[in-house]
Amino acid sequence: MKGDKEFWNRGAKFYATFMKKNERVYENFVELIAPFLQDNLRVLEIGCATGQITFLLSSFVDEVIATDYSERMIEYANKRKSVENIIFEVADAIDLPYEDGSFDAVVIGNVLHIVSDADKVLAEAMRVLKPGGRLFALTFIDTESKNTVKLKVMKLFGFNVKREFTRESYEEYITAAGFEMLKSEVIAASPLDEGVVVARKNK
Repeated sequence: MKGDKEFWNRGAKFYATFMKKNERVYENFVELIAPFLQDNLRVLEIGCATGQITFLLSSFVDEVIATDYSERMIEYANKRKSVENIIFEVADAIDLPYEDGSFDAVVIGNVLHIVSDADKVLAEAMRVLKPGGRLFALTFIDTESKNTVKLKVMKLFGFNVKREFTRESYEEYITAAGFEMLKSEVIAASPLDEGVVVARKNK
C-alpha cells in the first residue's frame, strides 16, 4: 500500500483540477442517493480525496466524517473546506479508527477498484455502520463504452485498476459482503462507466 499512498500524495495538488471533468459523475451519484439521505444522518466517507463528493453530500446530512489514506489529499481538502458539518481526517480504510455501529451511512467513492484489499474495506464499512445503516458505493464498471486508450495512459502515470467489475459482478460482490441490495445504477463516464449501489446492513 505504501506505493499507492505515494502516488496519491504526489497527485493531491492537481487532483481537484483534474477531477473537474468528472463533476457531473459525482453530481449524478449524489442525486441518485439523495432519496436515501436525511438531515439527521452521521455519515462516514471512505476515500474522500479532496472532497469532490463530500461537499455535495454535506448539504443533505447532519455531519460528514470524510477520510482518506493520503495525508496530502486531506491537506488540500481542508484548504477547500467552506462548511461546518464536514470533518476531514486521515484514516486507513482497512483499519478505521471508529467504534462499531457509529455511523448511519457509509459512502465509498471510487475506492473498491483501486485497492488490493477491497474485502477488508467493505468489512470495515459493515462494522462501523449501525444496524439498518446504508452503504452508498461508486466504482468503475467494465462496459462496452470503456476508453481503453485513456486507461492505458492513466496506467503509465501510476494509476492501476486492481479489480474489474461488471454491473452484475459488482452487485454480487456487495451482497457477498453481507449487504442487502436496495438499488443499482450505472452512470455513463470515461474512461469507464461508474456503477452505483445502495445497500443496507440488516444486523
